Amino acid sequence: MARMLARLGNKTTQGYIVSATTSVYEGDLPLAQFGDLAWCNVCRGSFQMAATGTGWFEDGYFVANGDRVMCGCPNHTVCAESSFFDESADQGGFSSSFRETEPSTTHQTEPTQYAQTAKKPVSPPLPLPALIFETQKKMDDYTASDMKHGDLTAAQLREQYHLTDISSRCNPYQMADRQASARILFDEFRHLSDLYSFQGPYQGLMRKMIAHMQENSGKPFSDPLLDRAMKERIDEDTSESSSIKRIRNTLQKFISWEGKYYPLEKHSEFHASIIDSILPKFNNWADRINGLGITVHGTAATHIILKSLDINGDTFRATIHYQIQDHFGLDDVDVQHPLYHQFRLFRIWFMLQRWEYYDYKPFITEMNVTKTIEGHRDL
Repeated sequence: MARMLARLGNKTTQGYIVSATTSVYEGDLPLAQFGDLAWCNVCRGSFQMAATGTGWFEDGYFVANGDRVMCGCPNHTVCAESSFFDESADQGGFSSSFRETEPSTTHQTEPTQYAQTAKKPVSPPLPLPALIFETQKKMDDYTASDMKHGDLTAAQLREQYHLTDISSRCNPYQMADRQASARILFDEFRHLSDLYSFQGPYQGLMRKMIAHMQENSGKPFSDPLLDRAMKERIDEDTSESSSIKRIRNTLQKFISWEGKYYPLEKHSEFHASIIDSILPKFNNWADRINGLGITVHGTAATHIILKSLDINGDTFRATIHYQIQDHFGLDDVDVQHPLYHQFRLFRIWFMLQRWEYYDYKPFITEMNVTKTIEGHRDL
């Protein structure tokens, strides 16, 4: 029984065909042969395909439907989609479009046409999932200035940072029992934080994060409420500068609609379109009282990942994942800022984090949001 032959960009059960080197083309996309590669989403690499299809215009074997991808997966096979079939097809050969190259009046010109076409550069598909944007600031950056802890003496706090009036409940410099004074400061820290977090569903987040700091593990913090808040912020931005709109426009513009994939050579177009977009953060007026402005406010690092892309005719459906991090910690600039220095909350926070006798560790706050977007071909 005739089997369909595979071309560049065809799907496999666990990935995509990423190289095809025959001189036989369907449109702009070459058929795949022995030695060509397919990407495996499980093994995270490109592997040769066991080509078993035969034809009349190449010396070797073509990759056909059902051929194995030679990775570590036992059932990774090719899902061919083209108009070409191997030589066991009815009427003794390939599909009608391919049989035109049999001996006839066009026999002398077809090989030249194929040779010219074979020189055309064809980009393989972008292997998914793919990181399509990352900020200059890196993820998991424990060397950032706001992640310092336990590095300052009492003299430095007083003289360099002018931290003399710390608490309304105790004088931490004079209390011999450091643990007792720390408990007093954390209780006051919580009480003062309520002034910035007293309305809406997220008002309890700040107290959770203060408790996490008091545990002093330094481990990353995440919470479903933070994920929910970040998703809302992404959804609310309907401007032309929103990152989601920029991603949708990039997909519409550069998808290979004939190949049904996004070209690897256009990978950088995502970063170019997102770099000057509006990335989600919590800095509007409502965030000053709902707890989001004090817990997160801006963000430290963002990764945007294209997890999947399904193309059907002239429409597409893509899954986009945002991984966003912030630091729950203060740096020198924060506490020396004239505005923030006047608030007792920030003076307490800075002392708990930076005084050598307290040394409470700041931590990374992480938010994760997955969104599905849809679009269509620009005609």
